[in-house]
Amino acid sequence: MNFETIKPGDRIKGLIPGVSAQIISSQPLGDDTFEVYFRKNDGSLGQQVVFPDGAGSLSIETEDLPWKFDADAAQVKLTSEVYRIKLAHLFDPHLAVHTSLIDPLCTK
Repeated sequence: MNFETIKPGDRIKGLIPGVSAQIISSQPLGDDTFEVYFRKNDGSLGQQVVFPDGAGSLSIETEDLPWKFDADAAQVKLTSEVYRIKLAHLFDPHLAVHTSLIDPLCTK
């Protein structure tokens, strides 16, 4: 792993066994040696010197969210509009009269 490409906020696996850590900063100490400041999942801070032989076991953690938004935007817009129209009668009981070109005749 090349620490020159790592930026603050990245999450790294392998600094602490079984836990990922958020990088606060990293500073080079030599050719391939870096001093890394990080925040653990519990909020505590840590510091570690990473040597070239230990850098191979580190990896950047990708942000896999439990949910993703990768749907077609036009389809989402259409679906939300259908749902809005479906629920519109709750807010305006005369919605059909207003949206159609019908003029209600009142005999009063």
